[in-house]
Formats: sequence, C-alpha cells, structure tokens
Amino acid sequence: MMPVVKRCGKTFEIVYISLDDVLFTFMQGGTICYQTAYDVFSQISTVEEQERFLADYGFSRIERGYLARLDRAQEYDSQYGLLMFDGGLSAPVSKPKETILRDRLLRLKRNTADKPRYMFA
Repeated sequence: MMPVVKRCGKTFEIVYISLDDVLFTFMQGGTICYQTAYDVFSQISTVEEQERFLADYGFSRIERGYLARLDRAQEYDSQYGLLMFDGGLSAPVSKPKETILRDRLLRLKRNTADKPRYMFA
C-alpha cells in the first residue's frame, strides 16, 4: 500500500492505494499522478500533505518548510531558535511555533522513560 493524496476540490485527504490498482502514472504540474480504474491520485508533494501524513508518526511543523520528529529531539535552544538532535544536527523553529513546541516537548518529557533534555532560555 502506498500513501497518496486524494483531492476533493480545495480539500484533500491522505489515502492508501495498492500498486496493483494503478493502471498508469503521469506527470501533471510537476506532480506524479496515479490513474486507477476508479480515480486519480497524486504523490504527497506539499508540506501540508506531508504534515498530515507524518502526524501519526510524531512529526510536527516547527518552521515554514520543516517537520520534525519531536521524540527524537535532544534539546531546544530558544536563544537561537533551534531544535537539536543527535550528531549535532539541528532544525530551526519559528517564533510562532515556539509555544506549541514547548507544550508538546514538555508533554513528551512527562510521558517517556528516556527523557530528552530541553532548555528553554
């Protein structure tokens, strides 16, 4: 099963289709589309679509083009607006997302045995 986007006007939903149902693929507006006998679906191609798909896997939007898996974060440095991960990797956090991020990280911290460290300066 493959996650794809099913469009209904201006709204969309993420659905799963079997590759056995795909008759052919084609490009439309830079997006790969999958034609089945009953409908046309497209690949996940926007941040909004990716955000909806990855939400069930613990990802949250932290910046305009960034989604991060919060349970993998090691610390948050609010002085620089960076969410830190193992190996010295970091991702930027926008100011509007900081409060939401702080609440989610604190909730995660309370609910996990292996508690990441979070610094809110």
